[in-house]
Amino acid sequence: MDQVDEIKSRVDIVEVIGEYLPLKRAGRNFSGLCPFHSEKTPSFMVNPERQIFRCFGCNEGGDVISFIEQIEGLEFFEALEKLGRRVGIEVVKKGFSKDKQKDKLLAIHDLTARLYHYLLTEHKVGARAREYLANRQISKKSIEEFKLGFAPNSFETILNFLTKKDFGLADISLAGLVVSKGSSTQKSNFYDRFRDRIMFPIYNLGGSIVGFSGRTLDPKMKEAKYINSPETPLFSKRNLLFGLNLAKSAIRENDEAILVEGELDMISSYQAGVKNVVASKGTALTGEQISLIRRFSENLTLCFDMDIAGDAASRRALEIADSAGMNIKIVRLADKDPDELIKHSVEDWKKAIKAAIPVFDFVIESSKRRFDRTTAIGKKKIAAEVLPILAKVTDDVVKAHYLTKLAGELDVPESALYDAISKRTPVGGIEAGQTNIPASSSTQVEKLEGYILALILQGSEFWSKIPRLPEIGRFSLTYKRIYNLLSGELNGVVSGKGETKEDLSELFNKIAGSLNPDELDTYDKLLLFDLSRVVDDADVFIREYTKALNLLESKAIRGELLDLSSKIKEAEDKNKDNELVKYRKRFQDLSQKLSVLTKGN
Repeated sequence: MDQVDEIKSRVDIVEVIGEYLPLKRAGRNFSGLCPFHSEKTPSFMVNPERQIFRCFGCNEGGDVISFIEQIEGLEFFEALEKLGRRVGIEVVKKGFSKDKQKDKLLAIHDLTARLYHYLLTEHKVGARAREYLANRQISKKSIEEFKLGFAPNSFETILNFLTKKDFGLADISLAGLVVSKGSSTQKSNFYDRFRDRIMFPIYNLGGSIVGFSGRTLDPKMKEAKYINSPETPLFSKRNLLFGLNLAKSAIRENDEAILVEGELDMISSYQAGVKNVVASKGTALTGEQISLIRRFSENLTLCFDMDIAGDAASRRALEIADSAGMNIKIVRLADKDPDELIKHSVEDWKKAIKAAIPVFDFVIESSKRRFDRTTAIGKKKIAAEVLPILAKVTDDVVKAHYLTKLAGELDVPESALYDAISKRTPVGGIEAGQTNIPASSSTQVEKLEGYILALILQGSEFWSKIPRLPEIGRFSLTYKRIYNLLSGELNGVVSGKGETKEDLSELFNKIAGSLNPDELDTYDKLLLFDLSRVVDDADVFIREYTKALNLLESKAIRGELLDLSSKIKEAEDKNKDNELVKYRKRFQDLSQKLSVLTKGN
């Protein structure tokens, strides 16, 4: 057994994934909301026997290693190392290849962060920055925990440091740490991007530094208060949140993420004991950032300095968060930002969080403060501001609740608001629902075959109660292969000559090992399809199985009857009496069988 197989055999995929999102048992599987795309109805399934996962919404799937790769943004080897540490296996790097350029960029960021941190904490050049942070009541422990640093007021500190470490100018520039003056590739053409700034390393979920944010010490400085790393192969502002690498466990434990605007707000809250907090770079939240948060909680509490109802970027954030199925609240602060409030009173910060109100209550309250709802013009302005937001609410019950509330606040009939909102909301036809039957083919017969096979695979505890098995000839090629590989164990139990094994992992993996990639994909879909409503109850299982099998056989019989009708007509035309008797007898037998099957349904 190689390292990969050994680690996979010792790691429980349900346990690992359960640390990233809530999972509920669904028959033989476990289900949850997919962490890789926005959804409100669970389509993400985990199968403990095969140790695999798949989302039927976005089609992401794989084993525990690929899950960690995707959820943490890691390379294969990094994910393997992470899981290896979990089970006490030291992974040997020999035989594994990684992206060498990415390795270089990560090494550059790591060394740069170390230098910045040293200059802040140990060197005399960082004295002014240390004093600044002390005045902001940022503790030495937090400086260490967040690896804060200082970029001196020099154009060549990082440039000289990294070139002496044998990194090329092209790589240093690609990392975004130096800026080019022109087209020349000479060292003299480059200078440090960050100068005279406190440096905040920005980590990905895997704990690697991928970029920086630098804050000026001089409030009179003409440059921006904050500057960030540019877009690089490692750093994408829309895909990152400051502090999430440290806060993710607290977010999961508290089942709530608090989103603040700045790094110092986040650090102040974290060191004050409210650790389920992250910071955005400004308020223009992205779908990618919401997806990151939603991996750990569906509850999001926003705490921004500005008036959310009146800010277009924040409205977009609300729309994204609501469409992702997030429960959103707003912390109301008077004139202080979180950092200032925490300095004044940690308890007041905790109370403010506890007193957060649902976002749509806040939107209505904010609008009421700015417009006079006793006048027709004021009511019109409030409605014009609030209704577009409510129109985009995806939950009909929530939408109805706030339309009723708004009607009461404005003292207007609800019908008037419904009429207004209906003009904003295009009415389309009902979308066709997804089929309940997993199959690689779209034909109804093959969908039935897949459904029956999925029932058999997931309902193994009820095998002894199955009244009869399908004829193998009823299945199309891929399903026939899977059914044939399963039939030895299955036939023994159904016939009463064997017993279902409590753990079918060995059998399921043996089947998987005999399939080609396309067949394996279909097989995994069958094992992972959500049949919890069926395979949790023996009576429901047998009823559903029998109904599906009867329907499949009925379709086959109808096809054969149609074929016999042609043969009977041909035999009559050609006076082939012997064949005619045979065909009519077969037609009669099949008709009786069809009558029984359709009566059963």
